[in-house]
Amino acid sequence: MSLQSDDLPCTMARNILCFGYNICWDNSVIPPHQNNRMMAHNKSNLVSSPSVVQVIVSPNPAKEYAKFNYKISLPSDKTLLIITDINGITICQFDLTTPQGELVWNTKEVSNGVYLYKITDDNDVIRRGKIVVEK
Repeated sequence: MSLQSDDLPCTMARNILCFGYNICWDNSVIPPHQNNRMMAHNKSNLVSSPSVVQVIVSPNPAKEYAKFNYKISLPSDKTLLIITDINGITICQFDLTTPQGELVWNTKEVSNGVYLYKITDDNDVIRRGKIVVEK
């Protein structure tokens, strides 16, 4: 099984390795002679990119809501903030059309647990992290 696969078991395995053990794969830029590139992330599990300047999520852990304050140098029509559960199932997504802003995610309607967010631009992940919901 390739770690580039987008099937559910592979997504779950990558999430466990990345957020549990800090062993993460960056599939967005793969030279032709390499299959995958493993990366060790810092504690906030962020992927470096010049497109995203800053993302701050608060409060984390969230009770009723989580605010995403972001600054993006060059957002495109396809810049998205996607929130998934730990199994990779999309909970919600937001279009990021302005270079700077704040989004509020209402967490009252989701269960307690760990949720993953990623900011994508033209299907490339340019920032990722996790949010804990504790009510």
